[in-house]
Amino acid sequence: MQGVAERVYAALPVPLQHTGVSAYGYMWRHRRMGGKFQAYRRGFVAREGFTSDQWEAWQTNRLREMISLAAEAPAYRRVFGEIGLARLDLDRFKLEDLERLPILDKDQVRQDPRSFCPGGAPSLEARPYHTSGSTGTPITVYHSGSDLRRWYALVDARYQTVVGITYGMPRATFSGRRVEVDPDSSGPYYRFNRAEEQVYFSAYHLGPSTVESYVEALWRHRPKWLTGYAGAIHELARLALEHGPECPPLAAVVTSAEPVTPRLREDVSRVFGCDVTEEYGLIEGVCHVLECAEGSLHSSPDAGIVEVVGEDGRPCEPGEVGEIVATGLVHQSQILLRYRTGDLGSWADGACPCGRHMPILRGIEGRVEDVVLKPDGSRVGRLTSVARDLPGVVAMQFVQEGPGELTGRVIFDGELPDDIRSEILRRLGDRIGNSMSIAVEQVEHLERTPRGKVRGVINRVDSQGPTAKAA
Repeated sequence: MQGVAERVYAALPVPLQHTGVSAYGYMWRHRRMGGKFQAYRRGFVAREGFTSDQWEAWQTNRLREMISLAAEAPAYRRVFGEIGLARLDLDRFKLEDLERLPILDKDQVRQDPRSFCPGGAPSLEARPYHTSGSTGTPITVYHSGSDLRRWYALVDARYQTVVGITYGMPRATFSGRRVEVDPDSSGPYYRFNRAEEQVYFSAYHLGPSTVESYVEALWRHRPKWLTGYAGAIHELARLALEHGPECPPLAAVVTSAEPVTPRLREDVSRVFGCDVTEEYGLIEGVCHVLECAEGSLHSSPDAGIVEVVGEDGRPCEPGEVGEIVATGLVHQSQILLRYRTGDLGSWADGACPCGRHMPILRGIEGRVEDVVLKPDGSRVGRLTSVARDLPGVVAMQFVQEGPGELTGRVIFDGELPDDIRSEILRRLGDRIGNSMSIAVEQVEHLERTPRGKVRGVINRVDSQGPTAKAA
């Protein structure tokens, strides 16, 4: 809901907002799960048991199809001409040949998103969607109904085989939509999408005085699973533990957008009686990563070809942190080859006991722009490990207000003790050195973006954050 629709929605009384959300839900469900959705889904389920050789053969064939489509897009016609790809026989194109293509920066897509569409313009069926733009100008991506059905068929198939849930089951969601537009509202803090039996929670109103209203909505509508922003889900669980309202049990909790901490897993398990499953993906639809029951983060080979590269573009070895670059294999309305995601990660080594022959990421380490700027101009990233294994630490966020200043904001169980404060300062000093003034303060809540996400680092000094490189 954007523009005029958002203003109309905001002016409606709450009962009609429920009706509007449900009407949108019926339309959205058809766009995602109509047409060939079930046929696509059967294909994704069938590939679950592929061997590594079968995945390589499948990806090679699909990549050739995507390269052929990309050749019809103006942006790629130029690139292919420069590297001589037009003269290369696609029947001999292999996965390793992908490295011949340059890595695609987000700014290139931001400046001219239509040039990445076959024919130079989105089809009549394709619609524009926008990234959150939390670290810069939003990017416009184009997805057709067929694109969306393939994508949600993929996700739904993985959910069922890995987690035991589907979009056909009632669910509750935390995301960036402002379903309750009044910041001072007395509730309710959700809207109900009857089309999908979905409780759509506001991520902006959750607090000690409102948690009972959120829990009451869970009891009223009894969703089977909960999904969305990791930070908001953890906040709900933490507040329920602190203030006492008992929550109904859930079959699963699937988190996205933010890091999953051991404390989050512990609190959610205590409150909802289920495990947490971590998910990673982008609205651009170039990759999909889902945690299995063994705790491995599997990258779906039929969603995209994922690379982890260093600053010089070379492939990273297992365990070496680099930027995640992905080539989408699902969406055909706008082709993104070797797309720079802006997220940091690393490969794991070895096979997973779950038996899936899918690549394994050790973890999502944060974003490239989540860096601290030192007085000498150097940048330090990957601070998420500072709070690792510290007892009582619920969550942390790092805020840089000035060129020589850094504050670690800590949500802690009870009063933050001196020994934990000292250990945080020591770990920060090990990473940053003694050139900055470092402070640690205990807070009740972490700062959120306009879309409701919690960023690991808030840098108010470096205006070039989106292009910064982690040290």
